[in-house]
Amino acid sequence: MKKTAIGQDEVINRIFTSLLKQILRDETRKKLDPHVVLDFLDAGDKLFLDSETSKKAYAILKLYFLCRNRKSKLECFSCGCVQKYFIELYKDGTRLHEALNCLIKSKLSDSPTIIERLFNAMTVISAIEYFEYYIELLGELQNCSVIDKTDEKPPSRLIQLLGLLCETRLEDIPRACSKLISLLEPVNEKEQKKKFSILETVLKSKLLPRIFDNLMANPLAKLDLNRNSVQKYVEIIVNEKYLYALEASVLFAPLQLLNRIFLEFDAFAKSWPIIKNRLELVTIDAPQASILLIYVLSLIYRNDISEAILLGEFDLYLEKQFPGASVVGKRIIIIFFDIMKLLGAEKPKIHSYFKENRTKTKLLMNSELELAVEYLRDFSDYELNWFLQQRADEDFQFLLETAKNLQAPVNSDGFWRNSLEKFDENSIIFIENQLKIMATRIDRKGLALRIQQISQKMMQKSGKIEEKTAIFIKFPQILLEIADFSILPPNSSNLLFSTLILGFSAFYDGNEAQFNDLFRQFLSKTIPNSTCTSPMEIIEEICEKIRIKSNFRHLPDISFLKPNPDTIITQISEIFDTKIAKNDERIVEICSILLEKLAPQLQAFGDRGKTPFCQIVNIIVDKYVKNSVEPVNFQLFREVCERAVDGFAMMTEQWNFLFLSAKILTILNLTRREAGLFAVLMRKINKNEILLTKLRGKKEFVQLEGSLEL
Repeated sequence: MKKTAIGQDEVINRIFTSLLKQILRDETRKKLDPHVVLDFLDAGDKLFLDSETSKKAYAILKLYFLCRNRKSKLECFSCGCVQKYFIELYKDGTRLHEALNCLIKSKLSDSPTIIERLFNAMTVISAIEYFEYYIELLGELQNCSVIDKTDEKPPSRLIQLLGLLCETRLEDIPRACSKLISLLEPVNEKEQKKKFSILETVLKSKLLPRIFDNLMANPLAKLDLNRNSVQKYVEIIVNEKYLYALEASVLFAPLQLLNRIFLEFDAFAKSWPIIKNRLELVTIDAPQASILLIYVLSLIYRNDISEAILLGEFDLYLEKQFPGASVVGKRIIIIFFDIMKLLGAEKPKIHSYFKENRTKTKLLMNSELELAVEYLRDFSDYELNWFLQQRADEDFQFLLETAKNLQAPVNSDGFWRNSLEKFDENSIIFIENQLKIMATRIDRKGLALRIQQISQKMMQKSGKIEEKTAIFIKFPQILLEIADFSILPPNSSNLLFSTLILGFSAFYDGNEAQFNDLFRQFLSKTIPNSTCTSPMEIIEEICEKIRIKSNFRHLPDISFLKPNPDTIITQISEIFDTKIAKNDERIVEICSILLEKLAPQLQAFGDRGKTPFCQIVNIIVDKYVKNSVEPVNFQLFREVCERAVDGFAMMTEQWNFLFLSAKILTILNLTRREAGLFAVLMRKINKNEILLTKLRGKKEFVQLEGSLEL
């Protein structure tokens, strides 16, 4: 009887197996309701197990149809019995894990050939779908307290899930990581990190290689890196803000998973050699290099306790890549230096590292010019000036286009020299900007040096008339626009006054409005309450204040006429020699004012040879009065002669009488026909007893004096 009973069980089991095969055949043709199939499988699993269909095969089929049911019903547990089927399967942990491994690896071991063939003919469920379904099921079981998280061994569960994750297709790794993250519980960062050697092994041998393999094989793993996106990637690293697009979030999911693991477990140090090795195998011009670098930099930032040590290795990698990289690759490297610099805002060690190791600018200073000029604003003053000095001659014009608007002081003498020699529109912008920067920084020494160089440029005899006109207008404008005049060098008022006089002498015609405005601005700085408006009136007013030694703070002094080594009078004399009538009239009027107001001070510089005193007198007498036998502008002629004699009438015993008497006699001889003017001049001479006595020792003067009495 016993044998008969066994035989009946076998027959029943075989019948059930045949029914199972038939159901599976029907499933391949018309897609049965997964719920119906699950009921049948559950019965067979419990009641009709035979040698042909193992418990593992039933578990595989159950898991398949559970996943099918999830896909069709859009929920893990569409009903209580479905939930019951999985919970029972879950509690038989070994069988579940074996079945899950088989499905993810697409290997149905221990199954009848016919069942395996029928299974392969059914709707394909991918490995990632099984993995996602399993994660969702675990989450549901945790929520309904079927899984007691306090009783579980967290590393064991995590290691099992990481093992399954690594079995998914390479292209599904980010998606699998994203799903696994959703299951992991938050970590208390204050708790001490756990240490598990098995986890370290899984990370080094499986997870890290799979993640990096995925990055390098993923055609979508590319980042749009540019200078405007630096802050965005800093947010990714510091705050794990992986953008709002789902695709971007999934792309960074492996990084997020690694950071989550390293936050809970002390495994980063052992993993770093693998990470570093993968980094060094990649060239910066590889399409996926940018995202790989973001991964590595994030891992360093969030997990390296020492920070600066591993950051130094990352820095060294970028430095080694730079020389052989394309221009695009070099830009990516520079952007990563910018990202690292911003990361230092939160971590003092990173900040200190980049303060001490300015690798970025070291690389830029020897890179392609087009790339370097994009980042000139990031150079330190020393780096900027070293760079400009090296490139000042060969690449000046290109550099000037960028340097003209730099908000940093440029101290390169070579660059300044070229700017002054060129003195085009860009050069003027550069010079103006730099003087303003020095004024803002109250760099009196720098201002003094550059103003002196500009002054020397103005005194050059060569140069196009347009260029010289521009500098005589623009230079005073720049200085007069500086609000705090006191920060300028002590001789600035003298230099400005000289410049305005020279510009007024040579370039006034056609530029009247500019020069009138400049003179009025200068007057407001030197004699604030003056009511003078025209340039000539202003010159006379200022010379009068110099004569009486007024104590206005920014008033020029007599040294503006001092030969050092040259004088503006030399320049004026040469301008006079160009024989432009309007210029000559302005020049002789200016000279007569200077002589009338400042004759003693001028004589103190000397009254022989080419001293300012002698030059002014020669311009008035030899170049103007002698050539004005019939003056076109008699009013000007009269004023010039009267002012000149007023100046001569200040003579003392120390003056060069031989020189002075010759000039006085020339004027008197040429004006004797104009009785009124001649009489005025003689009265002026008579006021100075020393001068009059000495002149009466000359027969020619006595005759002239006698003609006045007649």
